[in-house]
Amino acid sequence: MPFSDPSECTGRCAEAVADHVLSLSGELDCSAPPSAPRRLRLLTRREHAATVRDLFAPLGGGTTPSADPCTDGTTFRFTPSRAVSSVSVAGSFNGWDASAWPMRDEGGTWTLTRVVPEGSYEYKFVLDGSEWVPDPSASATSPDGFGGVNSVVVVRCGGAGPGVGVTIPDPTTGLPPETRPEAYPFDLQADDGIVTLVHATEYLSAAKRVADALGDSVAQLVPGSDRTGFVRSFGRRAFRRPLSDAEVGRYVELANLESDENAARRLIVRGLLASPVFLYRSEVGVLEGRQYRLDGYEMASALSYGLLGTTPPDALLDAAARGELDSDEGVRRTAESLLADPRARDTLRVFARQWLGLDAIGELSRETSLATRQKLREATERFVAGVLLDGGSFEDLLTARAIPADGEVAAHYGVSAPSTPWSDVELPSERHAGVLGHASVQLRYAHSDQTSPIARGVFVRRRLLCQEFAPPPPDAGGVPDVDPSATTRERFRQHTENERCASCHQYIDDLGFAFEGF
Repeated sequence: MPFSDPSECTGRCAEAVADHVLSLSGELDCSAPPSAPRRLRLLTRREHAATVRDLFAPLGGGTTPSADPCTDGTTFRFTPSRAVSSVSVAGSFNGWDASAWPMRDEGGTWTLTRVVPEGSYEYKFVLDGSEWVPDPSASATSPDGFGGVNSVVVVRCGGAGPGVGVTIPDPTTGLPPETRPEAYPFDLQADDGIVTLVHATEYLSAAKRVADALGDSVAQLVPGSDRTGFVRSFGRRAFRRPLSDAEVGRYVELANLESDENAARRLIVRGLLASPVFLYRSEVGVLEGRQYRLDGYEMASALSYGLLGTTPPDALLDAAARGELDSDEGVRRTAESLLADPRARDTLRVFARQWLGLDAIGELSRETSLATRQKLREATERFVAGVLLDGGSFEDLLTARAIPADGEVAAHYGVSAPSTPWSDVELPSERHAGVLGHASVQLRYAHSDQTSPIARGVFVRRRLLCQEFAPPPPDAGGVPDVDPSATTRERFRQHTENERCASCHQYIDDLGFAFEGF
C-alpha cells in the first residue's frame, strides 16, 4: 500500500491488501462478545503493595518532622519506582527552585533534611531535573493549577505536626512469585489468582507486620473516632465499599479483645488487611434486567485499579455513593478525570513495559550496560504513555521518530542531548521508526551475541497481531552459528527450505528480517 497516499491503492493493489488482511484474521466472527464472567479478582502483588501504601499515606513517611523541626530540620524521603540519576525537593519554601535542594540516594531511597521555618508549604519532588511528581506519602495535597496536585507539609515548632514518619513494610515480601500464562504478558490474569496455604500464611503475616508498624500513630488514621467510627471509616477505605452493620459489629467485637484503644485499632487494621474482602476485588455485579453490571463501588475499584493502579481514593468512593458511576456517561466522565491524575501515566508505563515484554530487558548480557538498558526502557515507556495521553495516534505509535530522552539515551542513539532531560529528541529517519524501532525493543528480542529475527517475528505476530503458533518440535535445532560472511537471511535459509519448518517460519522470518537495519 502506498504509505503517503493510501487512496492510490486501487485495483489489484486493493485486492492484495484485502487478501492479506483476511489471511491474518482467519474466519471473521461478528457475533457480540460474551459478557465478562462474574468473579472475585485477587489483587496482584503490584496492586497489593500500592493499596497498602496509599491506605496509610495519611500517616506520612515522605516528610518526617523531628523532635523540633524548626531547629533539627524536616526530613524528606522518596523511593522512586524507576531508575533516576537525581532527585530534588522544590516548593514554596525555596522558591520552587528545581535544583536548589538536591537529595541523597541512600540505597534506593532519596533523603534530605533541611530546616524549614514554621508554616504550611507546598512542594514536589523533581526527578532528573525535569519531571515534577507529588510525594506519594504526603499526608495532604493541594491542586497545583495544572490538573495535578502539590504535596503539603505543615511545620510547627516544638515538634507538633501532621506527619509521623511511619515506615510501612512491603506486604508482598514472602509471597510466592506470580505466574503468567504462556505468551500472556500482563500481570492481571484473574484466573490465575489462586491462594495456596503459603499465600494465606503470608497474607496473615503481612497484615500483622503492617498493623504492628503503625504503633500509636494508628489513631491518626481516623482522628477522634471511637471504635465503631474507626471501623466504618477506615473499613470503607480498606474494603472499597461501606461495611454492613453486621461487619462493623464483628470488627468492633474483635477490637474489644484489647483494652488499650490504639492496640484495639491495630487489631482492627490487622483483621481488615487479612480479610478476603480486602484481598479480592469484587466483580460480581448486580442483576439489571437479564444481565449483571458492576455496582458503583465495584466500578470505582475497576476504574481506579485500571487507570491508577491502586485503591480508589475517598472522592471516588463518594462518587459511587452518589450514584455517579451507575451510568455510562458517569463512568466516562470519571475515567477522563482519572486520566488527568499523574498516576495514570505511571500505569500506562507499566502497560507499555508488559505489553512489549520489557520486564526482561535487564536479563540480557550485552555490551550495553544494565543502567543504559533501563534508561532505554524508560524512554519507550514514556513514549507510549505520551502517545496515549497527549493526543497521539496509532500511526504515531508505529512511525514517530521523536522519543523522550535524557543525556544517556541520546548518546546511545547518537543524537544531541536535549536541553531538558526527558524532552523529545528526533532520531535518524533511516534507522528508527516508531516503538518497534526503539533500542529497548530491539535489545529485548535479541541474543547476547547476535540479533534474533525469529524472536522479533514472533513478537510482532503475538503482541501486535494476536496470533499464536504451535511450539517448535523438540528436534528443531538451535540458532545458526554466527557467520560473518553470510547475511542473516542466508543463515536462516533452512527455515524456508525445510517444508516442516516453513509451515510456521514463512509467517515469522520475514518480519524479523525487516528489523535487521535497526
